[in-house]
Amino acid sequence: MSSSNIHVANDNDALAEMLGYRLEELILLKLNKKQIITIGLSGGSLIDLLASMLPRLQLPWARLRFFFVDERFVPFTSNDSTYGNYQSKLFRQLPLIEKNIIKIDPTLTTVEECTKDYQNKLQEVFDNEDKSFDIVLLGMGPDGHTASLFPNHPAVNINEGLVTFVKDSPKPPAERVTLTLNTINQAKYKMVVITGESKSAIIKEILQEKNKTYPIAQINDLVRDYIKEKYPNLKRIYVESGYYDRLVFSTPLHPTAKLHVVDIDSIGPIVREILANHDKFVGQDICICGEEINFEDVPKIFTRVTDIPALEGRLTNEKFRVAQTCLSTSTQDDLINMYK
Repeated sequence: MSSSNIHVANDNDALAEMLGYRLEELILLKLNKKQIITIGLSGGSLIDLLASMLPRLQLPWARLRFFFVDERFVPFTSNDSTYGNYQSKLFRQLPLIEKNIIKIDPTLTTVEECTKDYQNKLQEVFDNEDKSFDIVLLGMGPDGHTASLFPNHPAVNINEGLVTFVKDSPKPPAERVTLTLNTINQAKYKMVVITGESKSAIIKEILQEKNKTYPIAQINDLVRDYIKEKYPNLKRIYVESGYYDRLVFSTPLHPTAKLHVVDIDSIGPIVREILANHDKFVGQDICICGEEINFEDVPKIFTRVTDIPALEGRLTNEKFRVAQTCLSTSTQDDLINMYK
């Protein structure tokens, strides 16, 4: 959770409007080329926020697939059921059919069986190329937990599979199914919606990076680790700010340089780390793609890390294809058409 990505609302009505605007932007603009758009839902106060504004939005409902970031292993008729609460407060207001909602099966015998079944259902949503969810809406509890990942709980460290189970939740009900932290991190767009004065102290700790035990605080670390792991031997830094043809580059553009497109929305901490500790990044080539970056920071990054003046320019279709020779022509076409 970086300070550059934080938006503060005066009340719940303003927060709902802000959230609705952001969802419209993502679904209608950034993800509009996708046949299926996956949206992860959390419980708590988020249910009422979504119920107050989502029915008013003009969205491609038939293409949306709602799933649950976490769920309690209880009957849907229970007041503790996240699906049950969404069904009574939101889903019945929307033009949805059975396939639009992916939920657990609480009638199974054990939470382990339920987790395996939910894993299979989620896996079926993915096509052959898309291996991450599109939008994940997260909340945070007064103890700093998100989804059903609680501070210092072993489930936080489980990254195999899309989901895992919890049998001893510090907060009842004890048995739950939850996305793993790795699955949350890999989502294309993550939004953390936090309400309530009781959480202000934890938010302050997270922003000041004083406490890494909160699962929410670890999400950005995973993003940073992902980039470092994915591009360990690259030589320059490229920052692509949302459209492939807007590129900041060193001059002259090296003819063998590759443009690496990384679709990560929450990159503020990475940019700040590069600016503050640029010596650590000398000799690396990191591409950051995300709308939250302050574009004026890009030349500073180039100058500090490469000692080469940076210029802003536009990348032609031809240069883009040269930079993406590792991709098939059809994939290049898709990327070009996506950002026209």
